[in-house]
Amino acid sequence: MTATLTTVERVLKELYSPSRLEYLLYKSNPFLGLLPKNTSFGGNSLRIPIMYASTSGRSSAFATAQTNRAGARYSGFNLTRVEDYSIFSISNHALKASRGDKAAFVSVVESETRAAMNSIEQSISRSLFGNGGGALGVIGSGQGTPTLTLADRQDIVNFQVGDVLVASTTDGTSGAALAPTATLIAVDRSAGTITTTGNFDAAFADANFLFHQGDFGAKLSGLEAWLPATAPTAGDSFFGVDRSVDTSRLAGVRYTATVADDETIDQALVNAGAELLINGGTPDTIVMHPVDYAILTNDARDRTTFDKEITNRTAPGGKAVLSYKVLTLMLPCGEVKIIADKHCPRGVAYMLQLDTWKLHSLDGFPHMFDSDGSRMLREESADAVQGRIVAYGNLACSAPGYNCRIDISAFA
Repeated sequence: MTATLTTVERVLKELYSPSRLEYLLYKSNPFLGLLPKNTSFGGNSLRIPIMYASTSGRSSAFATAQTNRAGARYSGFNLTRVEDYSIFSISNHALKASRGDKAAFVSVVESETRAAMNSIEQSISRSLFGNGGGALGVIGSGQGTPTLTLADRQDIVNFQVGDVLVASTTDGTSGAALAPTATLIAVDRSAGTITTTGNFDAAFADANFLFHQGDFGAKLSGLEAWLPATAPTAGDSFFGVDRSVDTSRLAGVRYTATVADDETIDQALVNAGAELLINGGTPDTIVMHPVDYAILTNDARDRTTFDKEITNRTAPGGKAVLSYKVLTLMLPCGEVKIIADKHCPRGVAYMLQLDTWKLHSLDGFPHMFDSDGSRMLREESADAVQGRIVAYGNLACSAPGYNCRIDISAFA
């Protein structure tokens, strides 16, 4: 929908103070902000080489060592890019009416650009924890009515008014999206419900997955893809690699916490850290859902530090340095920082060695389209201009075995 004078009138009122609107963006997506980034991912694909076994010509007996000699085992992920877009339009009338500090709170160009940037950054941040399928949540109840209740209320962060949704019986890693669409007219974040005009189509059945239209099976390969909950089996190729030959070194370590063995989340993290150390990892970062983070802070007050601040490498374009307050915990491998991210799934914590991860992209991920020298394009059939924010890239891990997926659902 094009932004018109009517839709932007609330920022075109009488004269007000010169203060600017405040936007959260990366501040509310700490994992996205902290990830190392490479913005020169050109070519058709990017090879991520990995050695998952050393030479086998070793024995206390010389003749045996010589007989059994064989080279190290190598593999390599052929990383490809995915695409993401956030497009907005502004009528020429609204554009001219908002020029100058005295005419509006902000320029409508600035406001719409930041809003579109927020949309795509939320999309990327969600995808960083996903399996590439793009599912936003699961329908819990309400099929055939105007209002659906999500199976997990925490997934409501993935929805907003105006979203155009489709549904599927699968999570986007197989199958296909169903044809009917639904546009949201209301979101109740406390109740975990979404509402459309009329009744949701039968495609939006209880237990079905929800997606933004066009996202099904098209998102970047996030943590759940690189460190899957279930160890890969033979024939399950991932960027050209059969990870079943060594599921820990090629698809990460999995640890399932139990109340009987771990008692609390912090003890589960310590035990998972020991497991990761055995596998050669030296993790420095743990990411979890804010609710799980709150449980951890309440249970581990005497074993954690709450006031340490970490700073990422500069934001795209090198114009800002972003910092975050974190919790720190001592593990067998050393001190790790713990951050809360609303897009991390509830009941899962990721223990990461951050220098093994990188977000590879063509230019910024995301960035404003300006390949033709102009950031705003004239629309051919309307008195309006159009802005496009694009992202071409994917997430890569150079050493999956140094990272761990921890199931902490027992403490949810």
